[in-house]
Amino acid sequence: MTPPFQRRQVWKAKAKSLFIDTIYRGLPVPVVFLRERTELSPLRTVYEVVDGQQRLSTILAYVGSDEQNPVEVLKIHNKQIAKKRFSALDEEQKKRILGFKFSVNILPSDTTDADVLDIFARLNATGTKLNSQELRNAAFFGDFKTTVYAAAYEQLDRWRRWKLFTNEQLARMNEVELTSELFMYLISGSQAKSPKAIDDTYKKYDDEFKGRDGILNGFRTTLDRIDELMGKDLETTVFSRPPLFYALFGSIADLQRHGSLVTTKSSTAKFRDKILEASRRIEEKSAPPNVVLATERRTTHKVSRDALIKFLTQSIRGN
Repeated sequence: MTPPFQRRQVWKAKAKSLFIDTIYRGLPVPVVFLRERTELSPLRTVYEVVDGQQRLSTILAYVGSDEQNPVEVLKIHNKQIAKKRFSALDEEQKKRILGFKFSVNILPSDTTDADVLDIFARLNATGTKLNSQELRNAAFFGDFKTTVYAAAYEQLDRWRRWKLFTNEQLARMNEVELTSELFMYLISGSQAKSPKAIDDTYKKYDDEFKGRDGILNGFRTTLDRIDELMGKDLETTVFSRPPLFYALFGSIADLQRHGSLVTTKSSTAKFRDKILEASRRIEEKSAPPNVVLATERRTTHKVSRDALIKFLTQSIRGN
């Protein structure tokens, strides 16, 4: 049963697909809240779903092959069971889904609607406003989002080693937002940072992320090259600040694209020294005035980003 204050179905196809993949992988999902009810005629105990309706209805629709509300797993979420009805899965795959255990909290029958609303108000009274990436995480489930999140998590050790983010910032998905911007740089070059621009990219590539493999490879190889050049030295530079790391990433990506960053043992040391020197000049404010200004204010504006990338690129080349 569903109480009158429960939300109607709002999950879209991609959200349902991701949820079935979560179940398939045996990953944790939020607790389901039920309220016990005793009916006298006929005498029976029923349970109202007060929170978790969409999770339960999604799994029931998938397992029951509901024709009116079909649930299909998308390839971007799980290639093994993509586009397969539950009835078409093999025995082991079915067991993985049917064996999933939900955590359930049962509220007693004397819990009123007002009590339920109060409980959820308290559960959600963290006082912490969702940031842009947390809101994005709840709104998108498609190809770009899936690729970016996997790529960001893949680099977790580097984010920590380079001191780019604190643990709190990692918990709030700051590294995912930066990864989104780095992908956008590889797609269309430097641009100003804005929530709308990032949202628009998620929307544009939600159904299909064309050029996905090439961009993902470019992202990985650029970070590999940064690690090769800087290693632990990066955390001692100004480029351990995300806005300036964006410029370092852009410069290295561009140099690689044009074949200007061929590394040998000797050239790697030379390039590292030039990056360290560029960092020192920025810190000591002996870099060109527009570069110093770009690091002190409006670091996410396109003009500032372009100035930093140009300065770094020329410094590394030795121009």
